[in-house]
Amino acid sequence: MAFWKRFRPRAAWVLPVLCLGLWIWAPELGVRSEGDGYYHYLYLVTLFQDGDLDFVNQYQRYGHPYFNPQGPVWGNPFPPGSAILWAPNYALTQAYSRIKGRPADPFDPRFQARAISGTLMGGLVAAWLAFVLLRKRYALPWALLAVPGAAFATPFLFYVIRAPSYAHVPTAFFLTLSLYLWLERPQCYVLIGFTAGLAALTRHHAG
Repeated sequence: MAFWKRFRPRAAWVLPVLCLGLWIWAPELGVRSEGDGYYHYLYLVTLFQDGDLDFVNQYQRYGHPYFNPQGPVWGNPFPPGSAILWAPNYALTQAYSRIKGRPADPFDPRFQARAISGTLMGGLVAAWLAFVLLRKRYALPWALLAVPGAAFATPFLFYVIRAPSYAHVPTAFFLTLSLYLWLERPQCYVLIGFTAGLAALTRHHAG
């Protein structure tokens, strides 16, 4: 217990360092967009390339795997919430590419991995917030058991490790953040509603 009390004030610095490490090593972890994640990711591609939400030229350039390419080009049928979570990583990765003198190809494996590493960070922060909430209400051993227990008892780890471009972990992040604010900062009702709205924008089931 004494160790935890000494460590707790430093915990706020540990998370940013871990998140930076995840951004750096994401290419080695094989993070990439696939399936539904391709369409979540395409929001950022069109916004950063063209400054709009017209997906026609992106579909022509990168493909439209869920639909007949000979048929009509539709808008994006998938929600944008994951892209909102990934946006800071995408911007950072694009800036890094320009500093290194490389073309900012959004589907280059290394670029894509670092942009989508926002899912890994969101999962880490969600687990931390869940631990904080539990620690304030239960003894430390129970909090230490509950968070990994929930991770292993649900598909959470699968979507963090194997399918990070899907919307499940970003949704968990926004919902956990909203729950944390609701329980710990009930006066911040605008932020509570905002984060709950982001969860619904990430995966409609969260509505």
